[in-house]
Amino acid sequence: MGLELFANDENPSDELITQGPFAMHRNPFYASVGASIMSMLGALGASNLLSEAPGPGYLAALAVGTALFGLGTHKGAVRDEAVLSKQFGSEYDNYKARTPRYLPAVWKLFT
Repeated sequence: MGLELFANDENPSDELITQGPFAMHRNPFYASVGASIMSMLGALGASNLLSEAPGPGYLAALAVGTALFGLGTHKGAVRDEAVLSKQFGSEYDNYKARTPRYLPAVWKLFT
């Protein structure tokens, strides 16, 4: 059995949360981790480019790391959504239809 950090089949929730950050997108945890990682990589990239001997390997590492994070995030989100769909049925399907998976619906802040 693999490490299951997010999908929780054994202890299902009794409430679907659609307020707060979940009103703008379905995966705020993944988005915040991604933003943190991209900020860190940006700072490392800036320091690499400003160093006396910038290395070209950084760009390759950045591309591979970003691709791996994106793939892992997508797989995790799909797995989480399958669990939530099983737990909440049409309530979750309606939420999915009106809420983006990854990029936040910022316009919802103003409505």
